[in-house]
Amino acid sequence: MKLKAFIIDGNRIEEFKGDYDPDDGLVEIKRRKGFLRGKKTRFQVVSSHIKHLHNRRGKFVGYGVFLDAKERISVDLPNNGDDPINQEIRNTLDYLVDKAHWEGSRSRGKIGGLTLLTLMFAGYGIIRFLEWMIFYIMQAR
Repeated sequence: MKLKAFIIDGNRIEEFKGDYDPDDGLVEIKRRKGFLRGKKTRFQVVSSHIKHLHNRRGKFVGYGVFLDAKERISVDLPNNGDDPINQEIRNTLDYLVDKAHWEGSRSRGKIGGLTLLTLMFAGYGIIRFLEWMIFYIMQAR
């Protein structure tokens, strides 16, 4: 589900769009730092902190949540930001929760038989081509 995330970093509040996963209780935000590149940042979200957003006329426009940049969790009301950074929660959100990371590490160690055979034949072909080129150069002299 799409969610507007208001990230509170000291006295600044930045607005981003994020993807909320209600099963894990995480919102993933992609911050752009160049052309077509971005860094994904994850925040823990308590479902009771998600608010209904309305425009000036009172029409419902979506859902939103306030996030603390230092603690990487949702907050009900903005705090002053003087709390120390909890590095354990930050590392857990960056590395241990990522489903794609664990699926990739599981499948990384295995290479299919047909792929291995194709790579071996390709290597043999390159070696034979180089031998042929060396032989051709030696004959030209």
